[in-house]
Amino acid sequence: MYCFPSIGGTKSERSPVISMLNGTSSAGAAATAGESPARSIIETIMTAEENELLCFRSISLNTPCCTQCVSILRRILTSMEHRSYMSHAGRSRIHSRPLVLILVISLFCAPAGAASDGQNIDGEVVLIRSIPHDSEAFTQGLVMDNGRMFESTGLFGESTLREVNTTTGEVMRQTNLEPSLFGEGIAVVGDSIFMLTWLNETALVFDKETFNLTSIMNYEGEGWGLCFDGSSLVMSNGTSSLSFRNPANFEIIRSVEVTDSSGNGVQMINELECVSTDSGNRILANIWQEDRILMIEPSSGNIVAEFDASFLSSQNGVTNNEVLNGIAHNGSSEYWITGKNWTSMYLVDLLISDEEGDKECNSDCPIEAESETTWLKSILLLALLLAGIAVLNKSSAKGHFDGKGSGNRHDEQPSAMSDMQRSGGEDG
Repeated sequence: MYCFPSIGGTKSERSPVISMLNGTSSAGAAATAGESPARSIIETIMTAEENELLCFRSISLNTPCCTQCVSILRRILTSMEHRSYMSHAGRSRIHSRPLVLILVISLFCAPAGAASDGQNIDGEVVLIRSIPHDSEAFTQGLVMDNGRMFESTGLFGESTLREVNTTTGEVMRQTNLEPSLFGEGIAVVGDSIFMLTWLNETALVFDKETFNLTSIMNYEGEGWGLCFDGSSLVMSNGTSSLSFRNPANFEIIRSVEVTDSSGNGVQMINELECVSTDSGNRILANIWQEDRILMIEPSSGNIVAEFDASFLSSQNGVTNNEVLNGIAHNGSSEYWITGKNWTSMYLVDLLISDEEGDKECNSDCPIEAESETTWLKSILLLALLLAGIAVLNKSSAKGHFDGKGSGNRHDEQPSAMSDMQRSGGEDG
């Protein structure tokens, strides 16, 4: 039984004389003085350092609880409460650390495919060899067909369609356009070569073997680049838009806008080259007056890779108009590249490094498949982490309702009591 202070402020009849000591409470000192030791409280012994830091000051309470310090005054615990707290002292407590761990791991495990959606993959241009190029040729289009190279040139009064020897760079044959026509991009469709004009809104169709003009088709707007993807003619007009046209009548089937990693339209798209890869069709395009070659996914218009060909253009051209313009797929990862009035034509490899950067692949690499696999792995890992945190939270909740693992440091108690304190804690 515990003795409580009287309401009137005087000690009860059963309250013993309490020894008043400065800063400490000693049962032994009280006994020596003929006084009863304090009851029902854990002995508090402060070191000199603690006394100096906490500025303990003795106070007298009208209760069988020994001298205490204001700084550590606390509720008196029953024996049952004390044993409960002591039995669970030192148990680990569940905090928000697992949530932080999940966040950190999730950041590191973000799929590379997602980065690819937000950032273009940097490709590499590797030079294989070069051949001479007619420096008078204001190149507007370049295409390979079964090992044969065809080139179109521009400028009013100087525009031509020609076949070029891929070993010597020599012009094997050519046909001149009317002076009022400014030649632009070309594409081979079966036995025909389609050639755009810049401002005349006219597409010229030539016989591939004779270069005879066989038909003329009309379109609206400017003509810049042209390529054939196996079913449609893909045309650029100097904007961010690509139109897919029916070769039979040149009517638009659909259009797509080319966008960068930020979702902005890419302007000044010029020469085009359609290629077929293991990941599907792709379109290579150069940007007018820039040294960039873009690889475009034709369904979405997203740029999936970008190549820097500045080391080639730096060796050619002295005016603003003598820029890179001319891309022809030679097979696999090989492409022919040249420019307006350039003195050389280059056979290059356009390589794309994989996500780890430890191997290289050409334009046929299944980039999208790798991205999807990475996404699936990341989703699975995240699911496992969420399941783990759910179990931890459940365990934490159970411990809380059982009265375990209190996080309040004011509930902590000393680990031991003296024999005299235990004997004075209850009345006989």
